[in-house]
Amino acid sequence: MNQIDPIEFGRVLARLDEQDRQSADMREEMRRNQKQANDEIAKLRTDIQALLALANRGKGALFTLTSIGAAVGAVLGALGHHIFGK
Repeated sequence: MNQIDPIEFGRVLARLDEQDRQSADMREEMRRNQKQANDEIAKLRTDIQALLALANRGKGALFTLTSIGAAVGAVLGALGHHIFGK
């Protein structure tokens, strides 16, 4: 039967302790990164909502200008037809 070498056993325990510490450090770093990512996602959502509001305002302005252009065109067409007659 093999004997357990106490020195080698101590080395193995030391390596395991170091790996546990590294794992704990990695978990903590992952938590910090997750919080930072969540904050960035929230900021992106806010920016996207602002862009959508701006786009919706632009659609309203485009609709208004198109309506005004159609009205002006109709008036000019009617005047042209009345003046130059057919």
